[in-house]
Amino acid sequence: QSFYTNRMGTHFTGSNYYGRADDFLEELLLTPPSVVQLPNDEQGLVDPVRLVELVLKEREKVASEWLELSLDVPKSHNTIKRLQLNKLMGRVDNSQIQESNSFE
Repeated sequence: QSFYTNRMGTHFTGSNYYGRADDFLEELLLTPPSVVQLPNDEQGLVDPVRLVELVLKEREKVASEWLELSLDVPKSHNTIKRLQLNKLMGRVDNSQIQESNSFE
């Protein structure tokens, strides 16, 4: 937790350059494993390599979801583009406007 909080201001706030998240992961990979005190008075091992692996799997999941969503964008904008073109060409009628109000 302190690894993350110590880098909050430099890696996760405001505008950052492209690849800044990768810098964070690289720094985490270069950190040696550590032992932490758990709430139940036991000790646990923090494995930085495993943490990076979990972060990358989550990143891959998010990227896949974004890809799926982006594939639908052109389809959902076809009606809008058609209306814009028809308006430019002077071919707008009331039925097209009614149709455009029922986007799926």
